[in-house]
Amino acid sequence: MQTLLDSLDAFRVGDAERARFYEDTLPEVRARMKTAIAYHFFRHGQHSISGESDVLCARSGFRVRTRFTPADTALFWIAEGFASPARLLSAVCAASLAGVRDLHAVFAGSPVPSLIAALELAGVENIYAGADCLLCNAYDPASSAANDASSGGEYSSSKAGRRSIAVPPSCRLCVFGPYPRLLADPASGYRVFEDRYSPIIACHASAMPFASLAHADAHFVNGPAPVGIGTPGEDASTVFEPPLEFCWPSPEPEFFVCKTESFSFEPNGESLLP
Repeated sequence: MQTLLDSLDAFRVGDAERARFYEDTLPEVRARMKTAIAYHFFRHGQHSISGESDVLCARSGFRVRTRFTPADTALFWIAEGFASPARLLSAVCAASLAGVRDLHAVFAGSPVPSLIAALELAGVENIYAGADCLLCNAYDPASSAANDASSGGEYSSSKAGRRSIAVPPSCRLCVFGPYPRLLADPASGYRVFEDRYSPIIACHASAMPFASLAHADAHFVNGPAPVGIGTPGEDASTVFEPPLEFCWPSPEPEFFVCKTESFSFEPNGESLLP
């Protein structure tokens, strides 16, 4: 059975093109991207979010076993018009810190040099471009519903010869940019992080030269903080001072972790199972 990731391979961005985009990115910008990656590992890398717990309530006899495991796959869908290496880096680093090993970045249209550089620095090996037709059909709920009756709920891509596409297990889908048709079928088990709309970012004038490169698709207003960038109008705002313009606070690594809870009833600490 062909998988969605097998179909994406035809849209893979070559090593030479990736290297060219990386070299075309200003060294000062690459340095700030590296600082942002270090920030994410500093902020989230102090503890492990994988593992198990086993709790037995002696009074009630109920036991709950909880297991946390990384998602099998993270897929970052980058719509045309999205141009924020800072927000893309935040999601990729969160997936890496959660322990997700299979990372895939998909550009709907042409690849964006600064985003390619960010993906290269974050260690993403699987980068694709021009896959709009394939992913649109693969995730469009209308197409999914039409295929359910004939293919047992598997997705199909009309632009790929209407081949059945199996969905990889426990995938996390991150959507960047305005693309309202790109939705996961609720029955597929996907969880979706959305960054669809250009944010409003408070920014001090001293941080604007690099902030405008970190969030080229954002709307900027004068920041209340003396320096740096942040999110205005919130009770608790996060402010990043230079040279942290390429840092961003979301998503959290927990988004990329699968939680399984198993309940049992064990009066007197003994299982009722034979």
